[in-house]
Amino acid sequence: MTTKTELLDALRTFVAQRSGIDAKNYVSSWRDTEGRKALASDQYTIKRDGADARALIRQIELRDSITVDDMLAHFRSGRLQWNNAKKRFDYCTGQYFPTEYRSAVCRALISILIDYGRDKCSVTSNVPAFLCREIGRPLANRWV
Repeated sequence: MTTKTELLDALRTFVAQRSGIDAKNYVSSWRDTEGRKALASDQYTIKRDGADARALIRQIELRDSITVDDMLAHFRSGRLQWNNAKKRFDYCTGQYFPTEYRSAVCRALISILIDYGRDKCSVTSNVPAFLCREIGRPLANRWV
């Protein structure tokens, strides 16, 4: 049986891995300013998504009412899945792993928090406002 702590630690490990971004996929020569701009933009996004993922992991960790079963329900389908046999997360790349693996974690975690918000709010339209208060406006605006 997987515990919530094991699941959150596995998420932290998954998010902490190096992105593997390859500058050769962006820059063709030292004169390629557009390629360097695209590389810098993707590197920034990867870094921001990592910070967001760590913040969302912490938000879920702080809420005792979110159980491991609530979390596992969101990791049974989609690109990011829990591999119980290996006690790790597996990710099926869509286009380019470095730019999407951390955002996949954020999307899964925000869906868990949205379900949590639905349980706490009497009106569904209050969920975004509730999450803004709970996790902060910048984080909620990016992912809700």
